[in-house]
Amino acid sequence: MPQKSLLMRLLPLFITVLVILIIVLLIITAPKAKRGAPAPKASLTVSTSAIKAAPFTVDITSFGRIEATTRTELRAQVGGKITYINPAFEAGGSVNQGDVLVEIEKDDFNIAQLQAQATYIDAKRLFDEETARASQAQSDWSNAGRKGQPADLVLRKPQIAAAQARLLSAEAALNGAKLNVKRATITAPYKAQVLSRQVGPYQVMAANTVIGEIFSTETVEVTLPIRNSDYPLLADTLAATASISTPLFKHQQSKTTPPKTQQKWPATIVRRSVNIDEATRQPFVVAQLSNASLSTNGSLKLGQYVTASIQGRTFDNAIVIPNSSIYQGSYVYTFKDSAIYRQPITSLWQSPSVTIVQSGLRDGDEIVTSPLGQVTSGTRVRREGEAKSRPQRKKPAGKHARSNMNKEQTP
Repeated sequence: MPQKSLLMRLLPLFITVLVILIIVLLIITAPKAKRGAPAPKASLTVSTSAIKAAPFTVDITSFGRIEATTRTELRAQVGGKITYINPAFEAGGSVNQGDVLVEIEKDDFNIAQLQAQATYIDAKRLFDEETARASQAQSDWSNAGRKGQPADLVLRKPQIAAAQARLLSAEAALNGAKLNVKRATITAPYKAQVLSRQVGPYQVMAANTVIGEIFSTETVEVTLPIRNSDYPLLADTLAATASISTPLFKHQQSKTTPPKTQQKWPATIVRRSVNIDEATRQPFVVAQLSNASLSTNGSLKLGQYVTASIQGRTFDNAIVIPNSSIYQGSYVYTFKDSAIYRQPITSLWQSPSVTIVQSGLRDGDEIVTSPLGQVTSGTRVRREGEAKSRPQRKKPAGKHARSNMNKEQTP
């Protein structure tokens, strides 16, 4: 009994001591709040560029083939034996307006002309005789003292009409014979380059035979298909300009050969389509090149493929950004307050190098121009050129400060 009463008296004391020990242990092991912890250090450096709205002229790219503005298939209007062919009348040759290309034997045409001339002279004689007889009949009627107007037969009017008809027919035959003599000499209708020749020396050919084909070198043109999305961006004025150039292929820029210079020619848009091209299913424009170099030593050839840069509309306050700053064609990264943010955009027009932004960016926004992968929006970064910021660490003053630091580092 005495032991039991002693235990009963000491039990409250044990409980009190145990509670105090638990409280002290909780206080010691409780987590300590770290006040003034520094912000996460930026580990990514980016290049940025401030957007500035400015006038911008759209350049629309296209391609096509050089074609002749004026192309003529030459045909002989008379038949006969060829006696002369101009040495320049060969494929690739150049001729001037009025140059003789082909001559046909003229003996038969000269004979026909002489015969027609003789017929004309005889018809003229008969007409003059009938005219004289009619004048004499009128005088005889007046001298005879007859009254009234004589009949047509008396004045030989039917005979005069018949003689006049024969005269007109003879004159027409003479003009036709002269024309055949002239047609026996085939000349170039304009300054041209020869595409082909279909006849040879001393060949006997019939009328309407094709002798060759030529095209004018004064102007050439190229039909340029335009994407449906780009067609509204063409300049409003019809006389828009274009730059025609020859395309450079990769094999032309090998390491063993010197770099080639891309030649360019100015051109003018002269026509626009009112229909869709059957081959490309796109609208098109026609660019014309004046005085292009199309000789055998020239750089441009008929049928050659060329590329074109067409002047389009000018936007007064365009926001233009490089394509390299656009990701998946739909968003960019903007820079603000030492962090980057994903910003969706919509495009109005895009070239191989730049894009006109329709919505999503404003004048003064700063975009990231250095290449990035998939970066979380809000990631802290350091702008290129800014000094690296190092956190300042204060030296602990005495044992008390060292003890506090140890407490803060305790998990």
